[in-house]
Amino acid sequence: MLRFGTQISLDHPWGELGSVPGYAKQLEEWGYDCIWCPDERFERSPYVVLTLAARATEQVKLGVSVTNPYTRHPLITGAAAATVNEASGGRAVLGLGAGAASLFERQGIERPSPPVASIREAIEILRPFMGGERVSHEGRTHSFTGANVDFESSPVPIYIAARGPRLLQLAGEMADGVIIGSLTSEEGLRYALKNVRLGLERSDRGSDEFDVVLWAYTAISEDVEVAKDRVRRLVVSSMWSSRGIIDRLGLDEGEWGPLEEEMKAGFRKGLPPREVYASAAGKLSDGLIEAWSLAGDVESVARRVEGAKKAGVKQIAILALGGSRSDRMETQRAFTEGVMGRV
Repeated sequence: MLRFGTQISLDHPWGELGSVPGYAKQLEEWGYDCIWCPDERFERSPYVVLTLAARATEQVKLGVSVTNPYTRHPLITGAAAATVNEASGGRAVLGLGAGAASLFERQGIERPSPPVASIREAIEILRPFMGGERVSHEGRTHSFTGANVDFESSPVPIYIAARGPRLLQLAGEMADGVIIGSLTSEEGLRYALKNVRLGLERSDRGSDEFDVVLWAYTAISEDVEVAKDRVRRLVVSSMWSSRGIIDRLGLDEGEWGPLEEEMKAGFRKGLPPREVYASAAGKLSDGLIEAWSLAGDVESVARRVEGAKKAGVKQIAILALGGSRSDRMETQRAFTEGVMGRV
């Protein structure tokens, strides 16, 4: 059975911390299996937001989507995730990813090792640590002796968010699940799941022991062009950050290649990223938008979700997009009422 998740953050779709419990309860009543909250930029703490959500809910899982092994030490992350797990009665999920280069620059952080090595090391630390064991570790990124959570804790499932082949394979090898980042096309999912299976083969596990989440930029409107416009900015920034895998996704090089060159030229000129992305976003083809998002009317989005389910996705996690709070709520409600009941 396909499950559903959704991201919440304090600008989506509300603006006040006090709104979290009520909205989390509503999402649980609507049938969402997981509430995800980001650990990016300088927003409110996901661990606080998820703890507030935990106090108002009973069954929905509560996931960080996602943190990274650089801006927080894995032991700090582990203690925070274990706290949410305690507050929720064992419903926490921890998502790990490579992190955003722009965030590291703003904090003066340089990656000391490649993302695959750092995330592997973080999982080696986090899994026993959150499970209540006393942990010592000597690695490329972190070295310490005799650390343990100072309260009773239990294991927290760890998911890896990925688009690149090595991280997708690492997810299959070491994690409890994968969060496939916005690769919504048939070809994109085929590529991602092929790499996940390679990792699963190394771990001697089957797919029934592993969760597959498709993370999707989502906009639903009766006016399909409006829906497409709502996802353009994030689609183009995601494609830029993942341009090294574009040729593996079955996309038309004639659609992406000129945009990539235009963006490279803009960055060489020193133009602000926002300006570069905005210019390219307006030129995205329908094919590129479809390959990186769920944008359209209810019927078309439902068909895409059904296709993802058939491909092997076990949870669709949406980030409802729009220019205003009401736009985002339009998508959230349309997805809940018009899509979830159809698949």
